[in-house]
Amino acid sequence: MASNWTVCGICDFRNINKASVVWCSECDEGLCDECKEHHGASKSSRNHSIIPVTEYQKLPMKVLEITQTCQKHKEQYQTFCKKHDCPCCRRCIIETHNDCKDLTALDDIVQNVKASNAFLEVEQTLVQMLENVCRIRIDRTENLKCLQDQRIKIECDIKQTRKMINDHLDKVQEKLINELYVKEENESKIINQLLSEIEEIKKKISDIQVDQITIKKHASELQTFFALKHIEKEVSDQEKIIQSVLKSEDMKIKTLSLVIDKEVQNICKTASFGSVSVDSKSCKVVFDSNKNKEAQMMIPSLISKCIDDIKLSNKMQIDLQSAGCVRGCAILPNGEMIFCDYNNGSGAGSNVIHIIDSNSRTIKRTIQSSKYPYGIALNENVLVYCKSGKGIMEVQMNGESEKTLVRLNMPLYSYVAVDGDNIYYTNKYNHSVTCYDILGNLKWTFKNKQNLQNPQGISVDNNGNVYVASMDTNSVVIITPDGKRCKTVLSSRDGLSKPCALHFEPTSNKLLVANQTKFAFLFDVS
Repeated sequence: MASNWTVCGICDFRNINKASVVWCSECDEGLCDECKEHHGASKSSRNHSIIPVTEYQKLPMKVLEITQTCQKHKEQYQTFCKKHDCPCCRRCIIETHNDCKDLTALDDIVQNVKASNAFLEVEQTLVQMLENVCRIRIDRTENLKCLQDQRIKIECDIKQTRKMINDHLDKVQEKLINELYVKEENESKIINQLLSEIEEIKKKISDIQVDQITIKKHASELQTFFALKHIEKEVSDQEKIIQSVLKSEDMKIKTLSLVIDKEVQNICKTASFGSVSVDSKSCKVVFDSNKNKEAQMMIPSLISKCIDDIKLSNKMQIDLQSAGCVRGCAILPNGEMIFCDYNNGSGAGSNVIHIIDSNSRTIKRTIQSSKYPYGIALNENVLVYCKSGKGIMEVQMNGESEKTLVRLNMPLYSYVAVDGDNIYYTNKYNHSVTCYDILGNLKWTFKNKQNLQNPQGISVDNNGNVYVASMDTNSVVIITPDGKRCKTVLSSRDGLSKPCALHFEPTSNKLLVANQTKFAFLFDVS
């Protein structure tokens, strides 16, 4: 946590307890009135920027908790490591980052961060999201008023029709009017509930805006830099919620209508002279977002690397011993590796997905599927998997709310990977890799039988490059993010023999490749 801003740092060092009146972000400490004068007169600090403590304490708590000092070595941060996405002090570089190549002076990284494209993009995105929420609220309010107007009109029509018949149909009239009110009430409740959710979203976005304005006004460049990542995540979460609202069934425009029975003239023979229905049509609101454009990332973000520059080194061989048929592999967060052996009862062969606790090695949860599931990938808190003959499916971790992301005649033994809004799957029968967006729209299909035959395991690195195990060519192929080019990076010369599974671990930049039998290999990717 940052220094205690409620007391004067200089006095506190001298064991004197005096309240601070200003805060110096460059010194990372508060100053009392007396120390403030010395601070302003000292040659080393006279050009430092100070703000009243009352203004500084308005910053969000997550910003106040940002420290400029290494908690391990108690030294000032001087450098930023792009590879590990973290700040480093002098001793951190020597102990941990001595082999890292992408080290940049921290002052260069944080300079003018408030004017950076990433910061401005968040500002613009917040404005656009607020406009989107307002448009949704207006649309739902108009629909609510439309329902009320239509209810009034239909009620009048019902009463006009009722005048044509005798008292025998009093009960029929009452029944129909009740039906009208019930349906209007049901739909109104849904809209009002959605409006309440929209107000909550609006408040959250407004709170983020207030935080960002305060950060921009009072936070140091370093604090702004670290706080920005958290804000970007909050913005992304709220944007997904808004998109989810727009896609929901509740955003369909509901209308009330009345259909008068043709036999109403022969009223004594009918039990009803009409019905009230609720019709739906597509929402008129169009979601506007900067995400539809290519966004410029902050400097510390990983820069896309051409596949021609990617190199694999430091090969480590893993003896799979008695493995009969490896169908999947992964690197766990603790560095351990796991393998699915089809012949020994794991990896495939039933209409269920087992979620296994790697510590206790027991089945934690089982998800039932009507068809054989093959390739499985985790996308945030949901599972994406290939369902034989049906397509690419999404299911909650608890097995509920299964939905189809891509509807197609999914071939057997397809593998799947998810990266951001992109879904990739392999087709061993036509030797292809296909990319869809999260809405199920086809983006590209890659085929190159010279390099890619019988594709199996698939994974995506930090730059969007797609790694595929080509089983029949005994190789691993990298495909560019646009699906236009490929490069063979591993072959039989590297020990590959019928490679079936692979996994890219994004934190350590390691690639695990498993042959169908006997051996697996771990590579450093640079």
